[in-house]
Amino acid sequence: MQIISSLKSILPDSRQGKLFLLAVAVLVFLLSGSVTYIILSVKGIFVKSPPSTQIVVAEENPPILTEGALNFVLLGHGGPGHQAGDLMDAIILISVGTKMKEALVVSIPRDLWIEGRKINEGYVAGGFDLIKHQVRVVTGILPEYYVAIDFDQYVRLINTLGGVDVQVPKTYEDRYYPIRGREIDTCGKSAEEFAELHQKYSGYQLEIQFECRYEQLKFEPGLTKMDGDTALKYVRSRHGDGDFGRSQRQFVMLDAIKDKVLSLEIIPKFGAVFDELTKLVRTNLSVSQIKSIADLFTNPDEYKIIPLHLTDENVLRQGKSSTGAFILLPREGVDKWTDVQFFIQENL
Repeated sequence: MQIISSLKSILPDSRQGKLFLLAVAVLVFLLSGSVTYIILSVKGIFVKSPPSTQIVVAEENPPILTEGALNFVLLGHGGPGHQAGDLMDAIILISVGTKMKEALVVSIPRDLWIEGRKINEGYVAGGFDLIKHQVRVVTGILPEYYVAIDFDQYVRLINTLGGVDVQVPKTYEDRYYPIRGREIDTCGKSAEEFAELHQKYSGYQLEIQFECRYEQLKFEPGLTKMDGDTALKYVRSRHGDGDFGRSQRQFVMLDAIKDKVLSLEIIPKFGAVFDELTKLVRTNLSVSQIKSIADLFTNPDEYKIIPLHLTDENVLRQGKSSTGAFILLPREGVDKWTDVQFFIQENL
């Protein structure tokens, strides 16, 4: 699957005197979030800090490349108004090697257990600094930069683009997609029934006893036009095929967003969508660093894209935490990442 994770220059508008850049961004998310593309202005780059973290952009920035590679992480989370909105539902490492012309895209599952917690809790516990540390420990690659987007921003981004055409590879169904705002709805059950259900069930089995909290999704194979809400449902849903299936769907969505952004369809209304798109991501990349990236990747089609999913079919295994929560562990043992790092390196 071709997923572009590099930047493409766009000619400046002679009347405005602006240089626009096409940059990779996120999303992932879904309960995930996912990767997408965003348009940034060199004159007015949008830089914000993640939740509970203060980011200060220095006047002078370090070199954009570390040992010949640009390493950054894409983060997707629920955001305000969503349950556990600061938990990372999508964590995707991108490492672009300029010498070999390769871009490694590694999807890291949110349930991965590292140093006593799930990796998706890292953002809440320690902001980007902790996420950066966790990603390095797992993959052996240190990301210096992040791009983050939440559910509402993701929906707005897709709608701003006028929707996307998604090539759905196979039938997908989910009977229990959560309806926002109905997370604690009792569904008409009495206090006695409510208490009885909580005694009898737990976890997912308890959740599905309250069917009014959910809607049923079904996507048929073939080219499907999706607006922002539908696109979020497609990449966020997980009950149909689990987190690993969701990771695959996120990569399908990446192609759809890439095709839309790079198509001529967006060019005529570029000015109209630009201001909106620049509001939809958070990043610690500075203006000068964005310029450096643009200079490095003048021809993104030269790059070979290597997508990798860390799953229980290659280097991970399923397990449970001390509280009974579902987690994923490296096959060689708790906090032993040598095989995971070797798996990544041998795919380069």
